[in-house]
Amino acid sequence: LFEYSNDAIFIIKNFRIVDYNQKSVQLFKTLSANILNKTLWSLSPQQQKNGKDSRETIAEQIQTVLQGKQIEIERLFQRDDKSIFLAELKLSPIVIEEDKFVQAIISDIGDKKELQEALAFNELRWKEALDIGNTGVWEWNIDTNEVFFSRIWKKILGFEKDELPNKFEEFNKRIHPDDTIE
Repeated sequence: LFEYSNDAIFIIKNFRIVDYNQKSVQLFKTLSANILNKTLWSLSPQQQKNGKDSRETIAEQIQTVLQGKQIEIERLFQRDDKSIFLAELKLSPIVIEEDKFVQAIISDIGDKKELQEALAFNELRWKEALDIGNTGVWEWNIDTNEVFFSRIWKKILGFEKDELPNKFEEFNKRIHPDDTIE
C-alpha cells in the first residue's frame, strides 16, 4: 500500500524523513537521495500563506502528533525546481515497539482548489445574472421529488421566500388543467 499510494508518504523520526514512497519523489520532482534525512520545513517555502514561519509551524504540529493527535491541514510545499504547490497534509502518530514516528501523507490539491474557486466564481456570477434579470428558476430532482424554487420565482408567483415548500406537488398544483395530460 505504501508504494502504491497516489499520495506522497513520509515516515518521520526526530523531525527527519527516515522512509518515503516513490510518489514522494514524483510529487517533489526530486531525486531519492534528496528526500532522506530532510525535514518537512526544508521541503517548504520559508513562510506559509498566513505569513507564519514554516519551520516553526511544522515543528509544533509534529510535537502535537507525537502526543497522539492527528492533524489535517493545508500547507505550501516547495519542489526542487523552486515551484510552490498547495497540499493537504495529514500527520498521524505511529508507534513501533517503543519508537514514536510520524506519518505524513501529502496530496497536491492545487488543481482541486482552482476548480473549487472557479466553480464558486461561476455560481456567484450566475446568481447575480438571475437577480439582475429578475429571473425566477426552479429545478426538480426526480429521484427525491424535491424541487428548488428560487426566491425570485416565488416572488413572481406572489410568495415570500419561506412561504412555499420545495416539493413538486407545489409546482403541480399551479399547472392549469388545460395544460395537463389525463
